[in-house]
Amino acid sequence: DQVSIIALGGGHLARPGLDEQEVLGTIQAAVDMGVTFIDTAWDYGDGISEDYMGRALSGRRDDVFLATKVCARDAKTAANQIDESLIRLRTDHVDLLQLHECNYDNDPDLIFQTDGAIHALLDAKETGKTRYIGFTGHKHPAILIDLLNRDVEWDACQMPVSIFDSLFRSFANKILPIVTARGMACIGMKSLGGNGQFVTETDLTPEECRHYALSQPITTLSCGI
Repeated sequence: DQVSIIALGGGHLARPGLDEQEVLGTIQAAVDMGVTFIDTAWDYGDGISEDYMGRALSGRRDDVFLATKVCARDAKTAANQIDESLIRLRTDHVDLLQLHECNYDNDPDLIFQTDGAIHALLDAKETGKTRYIGFTGHKHPAILIDLLNRDVEWDACQMPVSIFDSLFRSFANKILPIVTARGMACIGMKSLGGNGQFVTETDLTPEECRHYALSQPITTLSCGI
């Protein structure tokens, strides 16, 4: 699949105080301007983000590569979240379904237990509810390496790709080579730090941070902050 190098992330679009019509217009404007990768999650704004995406993309579903994420670690709850996401997104399938925020040391074991969430993702792929599966994380590369070493054919990995990455627990140095060697998609996130702190607390510009992230071998850059 070919996608735009810039994605529209749905996390910040669900923050309190935003005007609903402005959010819907932002999503539609992004697609009008050539953004084809749309990324959201089951828990963003307690479902508000997915609802916004579904409404804004009504009649335009085929124009985008649509991704969402599940938060549960058990299969039953994960399966319910997948179905809820599809209802909110007003579609019968997403293009990419990922396990959200694999940030704890025991996440891989929970996900791969007998009734773990991985079974819901594999079932969703088999039944056509998603085309690809993956996982996300932004706390420690070792957790993602654990997931990569599990006996599953992953399609994507979403992780921080930033100008400060090499200074501490580097995802680019430890994860990116594995992902690219396997031909997986790497989705970069937090190029400005998550809350814009790489710009507000340093002398760096947004352009410098984005350019650095975009210079790496990644599939697309999810543009929240």
